[in-house]
Amino acid sequence: MRKLFMIRLENGNSVIVQADNREQALEFAGLTVDPAKQAAAMGERDVAGLHLVLVHEGFGPQNYTIREIENFLCVAHLEDDGDFDISLESGEGSDEFYKDYPHLCEAEREHLRRKFTDPTFDNPDVRRLYQEAVEKERTRLLVVS
Repeated sequence: MRKLFMIRLENGNSVIVQADNREQALEFAGLTVDPAKQAAAMGERDVAGLHLVLVHEGFGPQNYTIREIENFLCVAHLEDDGDFDISLESGEGSDEFYKDYPHLCEAEREHLRRKFTDPTFDNPDVRRLYQEAVEKERTRLLVVS
């Protein structure tokens, strides 16, 4: 039976993929794409530039974390334009994502700890707290030179 894997990408996004094992999950998610072969196929001479574009899009070799998901539930809401809006509809499903986002967990704890007069996202201080956490998450797996 296939398993569900969550791959937390270098750019901060995540991919949920069903596969037999970790290696297959990485392949299905596009992380085994060879930038040099891709550049050759596209007639692109700047392999490093293409690799950077691939990483920004969530493909090709990059830093990532991968693990098997224990709890997952999502709902696909059919939109009027025929697209689907995918959302996590359970606490357990959301908790699965937060395991790979420690800065967001920290922001949530801070949000609950501080007694904001307006605890909603209409409050600029609350919004800033989460924006800073998101920025940290988007750069957390980057290689620092």
